[in-house]
This record gives sequence, structure tokens and C-alpha cells, in this order.
Amino acid sequence: MDDGEFDYNVDEDEFNLDDNDDTDLNDVIAGSGDLGLNYLVGLYGRATVPLTERLDISARAGYAFIDVDAMVVTPGGTTLGVIEDSADGPAIGAGLSYDLSDKWDLRGDYSYYNFEDTDTGAASIAVGYKS
Repeated sequence: MDDGEFDYNVDEDEFNLDDNDDTDLNDVIAGSGDLGLNYLVGLYGRATVPLTERLDISARAGYAFIDVDAMVVTPGGTTLGVIEDSADGPAIGAGLSYDLSDKWDLRGDYSYYNFEDTDTGAASIAVGYKS
């Protein structure tokens, strides 16, 4: 009789976690996966201070929203799960900007995101054109 409760007294064959039939469940823990960033948007305030005539330092603070998809696949090719999630939280960052010429600059930034269940960071390098 199925009462709808999870049955903890089953073996791995009933779950088919060992779908490559090597009798080793350690490879399931090390299964491959895919993490996809659908989008990350934020609203920030930014302050910039010149260090030299060509070099500026900046700091920013704001709020960001992220949407991701994740999938885990066993070595035998069975998809264990697909997770779609989104989160929001405060974000802070800092960066340097160097004027290569009157029209072009090179910028490096680091941002730290404090989302609901996880913290993450991102670094970027950009070349910009000033009109």
C-alpha cells in the first residue's frame, strides 16, 4: 500500500542512480552539470574619485536580481534534476578606469552579490568609447 510517504528502505537500483552500472556511487556525486545564467540586472549608485589625470577609482552599491537554470546529469546520462531559480539582494562593487586616450578607456570592475541563499562575485574588464 502506498501511503505517499518516501520509502527510505530501497536500494540504489530502484533509484537507478548507478546508471552506468559500475557499482560505484561516488561518480554520481561527481556527476556533470550545467549552470546557466539567464540574466542579472541591478540598480546601482556609483561614486568615482580621480587618482591621477588618467586613472580613476570607483565604488558602487545597489540591488540586483538574478535568474538561473541548473541541471545535474549522472555519468550514465540520467538527468537527476533541473532547477530554475531566481534571487535578489544587495550588491557592492569597486573598479578602476584608465584613460587610454581622450576617447577610449579601459575599465576593470569587481562586484559582490549577496543573494538570498548564496553569495557570489563577478569580475569584468571592458573597453569603452567616449563620444
